[in-house]
Amino acid sequence: MLNPHMRSYTHELHIITSGYTQPHVKFALSLLAQSDIMMWRSFVLILVADPTKLSRSMESFRPKDPFYCFKYDASLERIAVGVFLMSDDSLVTFAAVDLPFVVTDEARRQNTMEFIAIVFGLLLCWRLQLAHFHYDLHGDSMSSLAWARHSRVNSVIARRSNIIFTTLSMHLDSHVATTQHVPGTLNTVFDGLSRNKTPSEVGLDTSKMYNAGDDTSILTFLQLCDPDAVIDDLESHMSILRTCQT
Repeated sequence: MLNPHMRSYTHELHIITSGYTQPHVKFALSLLAQSDIMMWRSFVLILVADPTKLSRSMESFRPKDPFYCFKYDASLERIAVGVFLMSDDSLVTFAAVDLPFVVTDEARRQNTMEFIAIVFGLLLCWRLQLAHFHYDLHGDSMSSLAWARHSRVNSVIARRSNIIFTTLSMHLDSHVATTQHVPGTLNTVFDGLSRNKTPSEVGLDTSKMYNAGDDTSILTFLQLCDPDAVIDDLESHMSILRTCQT
């Protein structure tokens, strides 16, 4: 609760300790767990050096009404998202882009693609210089909705996108207010965009479209979310964070 951007560095630690109930038990740490421990040590050092840098105000704990709504969907080749105003459901911007990596046809990767579509929505907000907002999520993937709501994934292959999600959320000061599951049969607009239908075919205003396919920075961020890229030690984590910083 105090530092939601650190939640992605807890899952592996919970896994390796969940089977131990007796005190003074020694067990081997995986490389992923070792890197998580190093990230937590670094975090504690930052707190010691500058406590206010990662502080969270009491006001931030108060429930806030969402200002925007992200509507999204994904296939194993393409993701699509639209940002809408909550007040009148008017479209702010939308985009669809081919994934800059190849995804194998496995069911467990579909949820990761859906989560990356949420990251894509944050990237659009970054490009439009939208910040300091709460937002609602409308999608047909229960897992991706839960992951975004809790800022933590339960899948190793979604770990990279989780780090990008929390980093962007910190940078934009953006927070998930509520989530709403939309049955796939009703999520036709962004399902269509994710399956190569044109904006006109799904009834979207083309003047609101952002051409993400020509944005090398957005594509770089999406490339970092590749579920098959190795992330098992400290250096692989740091390479992601260095890219985010630049």
